[in-house]
Formats: sequence, structure tokens, C-alpha cells
Amino acid sequence: MAAIVAIGLAGAVLYGTLGALRPGIAVARLPLDPLSAVLLLLIGIVLATLRILPAGARVTSTGAVAAVAALALAQGIAWPTLHLEHFLSGLLQQPMPGAGHPAPLTAASVVLLSLSLAAARPAPEGSTPAWQAMLVLGAVILPLLALTGHIAGLPELYAMGPEAGTSLPVALVLLVLAVGIGVATQPAAVTALLTGRTIQAAVLRRLLPAAVLLPALFAAASLWGIRLGLHTAHVGVVLYVLIGAGIAIALVQRVATIAANVDAAPRAPDAAAVEAAVHEGERRTRQLLGVLDQAQVHARGLDGRIRFWSAGAERLYGWPSARAVGAMSHELLRTEFPVLPREIDAALLEHGEWHGELTHRARDGSVVQVASHCILHRDASGRADAVIEVSTDLTERKRVEEALRASEARYRLLAQASTALAASSDLDVSLGAIADLLVPAQADWCVLSLVEEGGVALPVACRSGTPATAAALDALYAEVRVGSPGGEHPAERALRTGEPELRAQVTPGWGGALPGTPGTISVPRALEPRSMMCVPFMSRGKVGGVLVLAHTESGRVYTVDDLGFAEELARRLAAAVENAWLARAEQERALALSGSEARYRALVEAAAQIVWTADSAGRQLGDSYHWCTFTGQSAGETLGRGWLRAIHHDDRMRTARAWSDAVISRRAFTLEHRLRRHDGEYRRMQVRAVPVFERDGAIREWIGTHTDVTERIRAEEELRQAQKLQAVGTLAGGVAHEVNNQLTAVLAFGDFVLAALGPHHAQAADVREMVNAALRAARVAQEVLTFSRRQVSQPRPLDLHTSATALMPVLQRLLGADKALVLSPVGARRRVLADPTQVDQILINLVANARDALGNGGRVMISSEDVKLDQSFASTHGGIEFTPGPYVRLLVSDTGAGMDRETLGHVFEPFFTTKPVGQGTGLGLSTVYGIVKQHGGFIWAYSEPGFGTAMKVYLPAAPALADESDGTAASIDVPAARSPAGRVLLVEDEPIVRALAVRLLETAGYTVAEAVDGREALRLITAGEVAPELVLADLVTPGMSGRELGQALSARWPTLPVLYMSGYSDEDVVLRGLLPAGAPFVQKPFTPEELVDRVGALLRESLATHQA
Repeated sequence: MAAIVAIGLAGAVLYGTLGALRPGIAVARLPLDPLSAVLLLLIGIVLATLRILPAGARVTSTGAVAAVAALALAQGIAWPTLHLEHFLSGLLQQPMPGAGHPAPLTAASVVLLSLSLAAARPAPEGSTPAWQAMLVLGAVILPLLALTGHIAGLPELYAMGPEAGTSLPVALVLLVLAVGIGVATQPAAVTALLTGRTIQAAVLRRLLPAAVLLPALFAAASLWGIRLGLHTAHVGVVLYVLIGAGIAIALVQRVATIAANVDAAPRAPDAAAVEAAVHEGERRTRQLLGVLDQAQVHARGLDGRIRFWSAGAERLYGWPSARAVGAMSHELLRTEFPVLPREIDAALLEHGEWHGELTHRARDGSVVQVASHCILHRDASGRADAVIEVSTDLTERKRVEEALRASEARYRLLAQASTALAASSDLDVSLGAIADLLVPAQADWCVLSLVEEGGVALPVACRSGTPATAAALDALYAEVRVGSPGGEHPAERALRTGEPELRAQVTPGWGGALPGTPGTISVPRALEPRSMMCVPFMSRGKVGGVLVLAHTESGRVYTVDDLGFAEELARRLAAAVENAWLARAEQERALALSGSEARYRALVEAAAQIVWTADSAGRQLGDSYHWCTFTGQSAGETLGRGWLRAIHHDDRMRTARAWSDAVISRRAFTLEHRLRRHDGEYRRMQVRAVPVFERDGAIREWIGTHTDVTERIRAEEELRQAQKLQAVGTLAGGVAHEVNNQLTAVLAFGDFVLAALGPHHAQAADVREMVNAALRAARVAQEVLTFSRRQVSQPRPLDLHTSATALMPVLQRLLGADKALVLSPVGARRRVLADPTQVDQILINLVANARDALGNGGRVMISSEDVKLDQSFASTHGGIEFTPGPYVRLLVSDTGAGMDRETLGHVFEPFFTTKPVGQGTGLGLSTVYGIVKQHGGFIWAYSEPGFGTAMKVYLPAAPALADESDGTAASIDVPAARSPAGRVLLVEDEPIVRALAVRLLETAGYTVAEAVDGREALRLITAGEVAPELVLADLVTPGMSGRELGQALSARWPTLPVLYMSGYSDEDVVLRGLLPAGAPFVQKPFTPEELVDRVGALLRESLATHQA
């Protein structure tokens, strides 16, 4: 219809357009400008071909029309110089008759119409996009506005300014096009408008007459205003507005009334609605019949024969309809009634229906439980003719309910079992209570067995449902030994594998025998199981027992759920068995603990350490016998924190904090502090305490010990001091070695110069002073070597009192005239084995040290006495180390300023001195210390500030029968005469010393060969290049040492004498015996006379040995 209207309209527009272009052709002209005619023509063509025109072409053409119309609208409103008509004339290349441009309202309508066509899209049925509907609505409103203006005589509604507006025919054309586009693009909306049953549709349909009458009313109002002469006046406009408002109010009231009553108003049914209702009823009937066919429905006559059998009933019971229809209902289904059948029939007759639960049997014999709803059917006359039974299958629900009840019963039973197990600590009593719970709730009989040593399970509890079977069961299991080798009973396998055994159905006669001792035991028929479970319960990773449950004549069958219950019960039984074993072990442990505590107390009382205990909070318990004995505190004084009072006040806070930290952190406590002994002396203690934990991780108590480490600390301190002295001595010995080598050259060459100058030479005194200075330096080097214990000592029995008496003049001169030196008139009677020179050095150093402490005036006392020392002496003298026995004590004391405790602790350290810089070497007391240690003794210093100092030297007393001669075994007698001649091989690595020795020996008449080390010397002798009568070898040479050379020579030429010399004897030479015992030795630095005399004496001794 829209296409026909559009084609007709397009023809009319084309006709008018041709009339405008060619006046001779047209019979009649439409009041339409050419541009508007072209645009409307294009819209009509697109509307006519809407169904076949491609979307792209439609959008392009309508878009172009919309663009031109928009330009025309712009020209009419704000851009009059655009002159689109000139563009059209130029395009057609001829002037346009009646040329003009579209009116603004016409242009706006064309824009909306073209956009509506361009936006047309297929939409779902009954739906229209809001923006598309707004375009069409606008395209309808604009021509309606123009029509209203023409009818009412209001040009303002269709024209703008003096130009001609949209004519009445053009407005009609635009309105028709808008309606056509709406019908073509939005048919669903139009259909809803005309036939819809909604309030909106009803209101719109009632507004249509008002929309048609509204222009007429405006026209009437216009004519009335003309008659009154008010048409052109403003009053007329006001009149128009008032009339329009009144009409609008009336329309609104009318619409409201319609909206309120449209749904309440009775509607006459139309034929289409009736037909639709009939079809809907038929559809629902078919659905109901289908549902009934799927449901469990069957109908039977009053005689009980089945007349209708649904597909659902066929699936539920398994009987096909052909077999079921005509059969007797209750016989086919083998129905079990909850009440008598006649009571059900009476209820049907009285009430017309019956509700209840029935039990049927399906074709395969399985039980089917249903909820039955029976309805009595009557015919048209009201006579009962059939019973319709609708059944709902309850089988699964009943099974679930039964399983739930069984599960609840099992859980109740488990709870009761847990209570029974906790009620008694006697395992046999607890297992008997469990057996009482299981029979008859879960078994017709049961047996609980525990595994004994050897892996055999012995029955502990047997229960059965009747007294007769109980007696038979007790008698049977009195002989059964579950676990016997080779058993095939489920209990045997459960015990062997640790896995449960379930026998839901047991073949009759299969369980009629049990393994026993000996042979096989027959099981009474009353006890033969029809269904059985054998479940082991584990304890400590192994089978601790087995639970046997059996159903006999009751017909009950064990399921997987029952097995799960039995396994959970077995776990609780395992826990009970474990607890019983733990309780038994706890009792045994308590007995062992009581004995252990007694043994522990005896050990503590006999221990050398102080053993103490504290509670979990760190409060010491007053039961430490050793603590009270050591500290003198009573047991009450040590309680809580009272034990801290026995600790030195300087260590008390530190100990308290460390102990609190250990208690809080729950870690072992270690500390060292001073503890007061009962006699008031503080002893150094090593403290250690550890927590003792309960099984739950809580601390039960602390156990601690105090170990007296006073002596160990003193020994460690002495060791550190000795190591320090050893290190310094090593350094000093190295320095002395180099000094001795150089002093040897100085002394020898000094003697050469003196000999050359003669005693009366003017420079002889100077050289002699140089030699004397070298001798003093040599003595210093000797002191250093003595300190470092590297000088070869030549001890002999010596009377200390006699040595001190002989040295008194020297000591007095050393002390000075202003100071008194006093020697005790009575001295020690015992002698010591010592080097006289080194004893003199001890006295000189001690007196020199006392002199420096005296200042001006004062007195130094020297005495000696015999003493006998034991270990008690060590405990009162700082733990000093010595060998108990007789000693000779040499005491040197002064009345000087004394020393404090700190200074006294450093007096024997090398290079330690309290004197100003340049006035002391710090080696005096260190040298004394080294000499005393070298002789096996020790030195003890005591001093108080302001009261002087006492130095006590303790040297071991010599044996009573010791050789008292002045000689020594280690020395060689120096004869007065020298050897006239001899061959000497000199081995020395120091060039200046080697050159000096060669000169001395050659001057004395010896033939001297030189070698720089032991290897060269051995090579010269072996090759026959030299044939020495004596070898003079330095002990320390590179490559092969003097000792190694001496050994090599002794092996091949045992009669060849070797004289060793050294200015520095390493510890390997002196202390480790690298200098052969009793070997001839000359100490560097030596004088020419000393060297020549020692060489001559050794050669004469060798010659005498050969002659003998």
C-alpha cells in the first residue's frame, strides 16, 4: 500500500515538476519550486523501491537528499546568498521558470524524511529504536504544523518572513510521505497503534479524531476572529491561545478518563480471541495427557483389573502395557497394604480419594515403595466406574532415610563406645563394654582379640545375642588362636595384612571352621556367619588386635557403610589400646623413675660439681646439698632468688639478667661468675643450666651445675703469659744472635789493634774502651739470650749464700753509697744445681731493680733458706706450677715505693718498665724470670704501695750426694798451653766471622780450610781436598746445619773431633737437643784467647785418645 501511494505521489510530483520546467506540457501546475520537486521525487523513488534497493544505494541517495535539503534550510534561515536555484539552473543549462528555493519547513521535513529512509533497519518484531521513531514522528509533525497554519490562517506556522512558505498541497505531500515511510519502515509500530490492547494504543487511537478535528477548530476560531475584527490584532492571537489551551485541557481530561477505564471496560470477545483460546486449551490438554503418560499412573475398574497403564508405570514396575492391561492390579504388583483393602475402598466411596504409602514388587522382584493417591472416577450419571492411582516413587528416598537412620545409629554407637573406652583404665573391661554395645545393634555376635607376643591374637571379649549361642561362642574362642600360621579365615588375613575384610554374603558352610591349637575347630551351625566383617586396629604402626562382627540368622547384610563404621571403631579401639599400653608404660616408668631419682640423688651428692635445680619460672629450689655445703647458705636462704646473694656483687646483676633471659627464651644457660665459698674466698665458676621439658613442651624444671674453674683460668693465664714471653724471647734471641756475630768481629779486631799498637800507644786507651764497650754489649746480649732461654747453661752444685757473699762488693758498688745492703748471716744449707754466672746475674738484676725503686736512701736485704713446698703452697700463691719437694729460696727485698696490683702483674713482661724513657730496658726482671725457669724453678713477687717489694726466687735443691766440685760435665777444661800446629776445617756462613776465625787460627799456627755450610765441608773432606784434624762448625748454617754435619762426620770418621759454636741457638738447637749432649761448645762472641784455647785443648784431647 505504501508503495502504491508513493508511486502515485511521485507521478503527481513529476507531473508538476515537468509543468514548471516546460509550461507548454503541463495542464495544471503544482505550487512547488523545482528543487523541492526534485528532492521529493527522489524520496518517493527510494520509498517505492525500499524492498529491492541495496542498502548502500539507499543510504547514498537519501544522504545526498538530506545534505541538499539541509543547505536549502540554511539558505532560508541564515544564508540567503547561497542561491541553490542558480546551481540547479546551471546544472540544467537553462533558466528555471518560477525558480525559487524550498521553504524552511519544507526543507526541514525533507531532511527528516531522508534521514528516516537512510536509518531504516530490519528490527525485531514489535520493537522500534527510539531515535528512529523520533525521526518519523518529527517528519509527521512538521507537515501537520503547516496544515494547521493554512487552515487556521496562521502563516507563522508554515512560512518565515515575507517569503512564501510551505503550500497546502506540499504540506499534504509531505504528510503522506511521512506516513508512508512510517508504514514501510515501522510496520510493527503502526500495527500496534491500530490493533494494540494496551492503554497507550487505546489512548493514541482516541487521539486520532482529535488530531483531525484540531485544524478545523483552529479554522473556526480564525473565522470567528475575522468577524469580530480581531484577526490581525494581538487580542486575536491571545484568543487563539486560550481556545487552544481549552481544547488541550479537554483532550487531556478525556485521555485520563480513557486510561483509567480502558482495562476495566468490558470487551466483547472477538472471533480471533476465541479461536486462540481454543487452540491454547487444546495445547494444554495435549501437554497434560503427555505428563500423565510419563507419570506413574494406572487405572483399574471396580473389579480390580487394570484399564490404563502409563509409560511411567511401565518404567517403574517393568511391566509393559500389553501385559499389564487386563491383569489384576494387586496380584500383578504383589501389593503390601498398610491397612486392609476394604478400608481403602470405604474411604474412596466416602471421600472420593485416598492417600497412603504402598509397597509393590516390580517385575524383577525388587521392592518399590510409593506414595499412592487413589481417585474414584464417576461417569456422567455420577456412578463410580474406575479407580485412578497416581504413584510417586519413594524407594530412593526411603533408602536414603534408612541409611540416614543407620548412620545416626552408628554415630550414637561410636559416641557410646568412646564413653565406654574412657570410663575405665582396665582394657579388658573397656573392650567388654564395646562388645555389649555391638550386639545386637551391629552384629549377631562379635569377638574382640588383642595381639600378644608372637603375633597371635587372643580373644578378650566375646558376645552373642542369645545365652545359648553366647556359651557356644565362649567355648569356641577359648580354643581359637587367631594368627596361627596358614590360616585362611578373614580374621587371619586381616591380622596378616593389616587390611579390613568384608564378606557381604558368606556361603553356607564356608565359615564352619576356624584355626585353632591344635588342628581345626568346627563352628556350630548357630554361629555360622551369613555376613561378616574382620577389621584390624593398628597401634604403633602394627596390628594391635582384630574386631570380628557377624550376622547369622537375622539375615542382615553388611555394607560398605558398615565397614566404614567398623574401621572408625577400630581406630578408637587402637587409641584405647595405645593409651592402655602407655598407661602401663607410665607405671613402669614411674617405678623406674623413683629408682632413677634415688640413684640421681646419690650421684649428685657424690659429684665434685655443685648441682642445683630450679622451677619453671627460674626460682631455685632449696634442695641442693652441694650448694649449701659450698656457699654456707641454708636451704631456706637459697629459695627463690636468695642464691644470688652468694654471687660476687660485681657479677650479681649480670647473672640475674642472663638467668632471666634464659628462662624467658627457654634456652640453655651458660655463664661464668664468681661465687663466694663458705670461707669467704670467691671462686671462678662455670655455670650451665638446661630446661627439662614436659611432653606438651612446657618446662618442668631447670637443672644446673656450677664447676670450679679457678685453677683452669689461672693455668690459662699463665699459658698466655708464657706464650707471650716465648714470642718476645724468640724476637730477643734473634736480635742477640745478630749482635753476637757483630760483637765477635769487634772484640777480635779490637784485640788485633791493641796488639798492634802496644800498651803504651796514645790510642791504646781509646781502643781498650771500645773493646770494653763491646764486652758490655756482649753481656747485654747474654742477658737477652738468658731471658729467652737460649743460652747454653753450664750448671754445677752451688751454695747461694756463698755466691751472694762473694758478690757483696760488686752489689754494694751497684747499689751506691747512700743505700744499705744487708746479707743475712745464716743462709741455706742445701745447694742448688745452677750456673754460677747466671746466679750472679740474678742477684745483680734484682739488686739493680731494688736500687731503682729506693730512690734516695733505703735498704736492700738478701737472704736464703731451705724450704719444702707442697700443693697447699700453690693454692695460696695463685695456682703457680711447680714440682713439690725441697727448694732453696733466695729473697731480695727492699724498702722502696712498692707497686700496685696492676703493675705487679706486668713486672716479668719483656721490655716492661716504669722508669722514664732511656733509663731502663725492661729486660732485667724478664732475664731473671728466664734464668729461673731455665733452672727448673720459679719466682714470686709481692709488693704493696708504700711498703716496698719482695722478690722470692725458688730453685730446686740439689741431691744430697751431688758432685760438689767446681767442674762441670758439659764444659771442657782449657789447658794453659796451646797446640803448636794442626789442620782445622772452619764451617761458618757469616763472612766477617769466618774471616776473623781464619785469622785467629792462622795467627796461632793452625792450617785453616774454609766452608760456608755443612754440605761444602762434607764435600771437601769426602773428595780428599782437605784432611782436617778438627772441624770448627757453626750450629746454624743454611742447607746442612752443624749438628747434621757432625752426625755425618761421626758416621764415617768417628775419631774426628768437632767443636760447635753459635751466637744464637734456636729452640730446636737448645731445647730440642739439636746440640749433642756433652758436645764441645764455644759461645759467640768469643775472644781470640778463648777460641784458640778451646781449639788447642780439643786437639790435644783427641791426640791423647789416639795414643791410648
